[in-house]
Amino acid sequence: MDSFATRSWNKMVGTYLAHFTALTAGMKPE
Repeated sequence: MDSFATRSWNKMVGTYLAHFTALTAGMKPE
C-alpha cells in the first residue's frame, strides 16, 4: 500500500513537473 501510494505520488509529481517545465520553456523565448 505504501509502495503504491509512493508510486502514485511520484507519477503525479513527475507529470506536474513535466507540464510546469514545458510551460516555463514555452514562456521563455530561450
